[in-house]
Amino acid sequence: MATELYDVIVVGAGIVGSATAYHLARSRKKVLLLEQFAVPHSRGSSHGQTRIIRRIYAEQHYADMMNEAYDQWRQLELEADTTLIKETGGLLVCPPKYYSALDSTQAALVKTNSPHEMLTSSQLKERFPHLQFGEEYRAVYDSGAGTIKAERALMAYQMLFKKHGGVFMDDTKVTKITPGDTVTIETNSGDRIHGQRLIITAGSWAGPIVEGLGIQLPLKPTRINVCFWKGVTPGILDIDAPFPVIIVMEPEGHFYGLPADEYPECAKICLHTGPEVDPDYRDFNQEQWDQDILTSFVKRHFPCCETTPAVQERCLYTVTPDEEFIVDVHPRYDNIVIGAGFSGHGFKMAPVVGRILGQLAYGEKPDYNISPLRIGRFKQHVKSNI
Repeated sequence: MATELYDVIVVGAGIVGSATAYHLARSRKKVLLLEQFAVPHSRGSSHGQTRIIRRIYAEQHYADMMNEAYDQWRQLELEADTTLIKETGGLLVCPPKYYSALDSTQAALVKTNSPHEMLTSSQLKERFPHLQFGEEYRAVYDSGAGTIKAERALMAYQMLFKKHGGVFMDDTKVTKITPGDTVTIETNSGDRIHGQRLIITAGSWAGPIVEGLGIQLPLKPTRINVCFWKGVTPGILDIDAPFPVIIVMEPEGHFYGLPADEYPECAKICLHTGPEVDPDYRDFNQEQWDQDILTSFVKRHFPCCETTPAVQERCLYTVTPDEEFIVDVHPRYDNIVIGAGFSGHGFKMAPVVGRILGQLAYGEKPDYNISPLRIGRFKQHVKSNI
């Protein structure tokens, strides 16, 4: 292994890293994908059965990516001979405080020629009688929104990466990175691995890795309580009901929901935030700090659900201060690229972000506007000794 020279080394085999490695291997690059845990595992942010896919975005730079993201997911389905996306329809629901988010979302959808409908509270009630929102609420409906089979998608990318000639090493922790014209990686097994380019997609462990390269980024790992709520009537929450994916913006927080798919008759309804944690000790504190908030939310808006979660799990977000991604080249080393801080909403865009990270690694201009995702926006936060 010490004499091996790779075109690209990708550190972190979550969905973004695996998609990145796949794109590079498919373009005939010699690629090594490293993962610190033995796969499959539930230690990071890409495990579990489902994630939301949607075109509902107020931020134009994300909305612009979503048509290609859908195309890329469909291509992955064909190449892996599997089904990943289930279109259930999706809602963004807001009270008056967040009407501006609805307006921005509608504008972004119009600009990308994405089908959608604006719904009043009465139309929302008529279309979705199992939900309960007062007359002050409005919504945007995206008929193409739905769910992605998360673990199936991750395994598909990793399988095809290897099929295209990529080398995958799991249970391999990076202990040191030495930058230069050739980047040298040292691992816990004593290997020294060399690559012309390095892409870091290490999720909640990205912060310490890039700090070892002379830069501190404002990345905050947080623990999310993933709660599943049983329906009061059999079948009412089923993915074929159809029960939509839903995002609700409230003053006490932003919430999201997915139809029953992971556990029978149980919708996934969660608060889109959590306490900061050390990712290596995510499960040490079992405090349900958000339980009262979630219970109150479900009582108000989901009369179709019981008011105590039937199942509770844990997941990690890696959050930036503005909840935007970091997709950029290292400020000093132009052969090192960083993809991090996907803030709990990056899974759906992994195929596009992975391709962009590969473009950056080869000094190419990205196909999309990534200026809102550049490291430079954190000048007041970033501490660097480079």
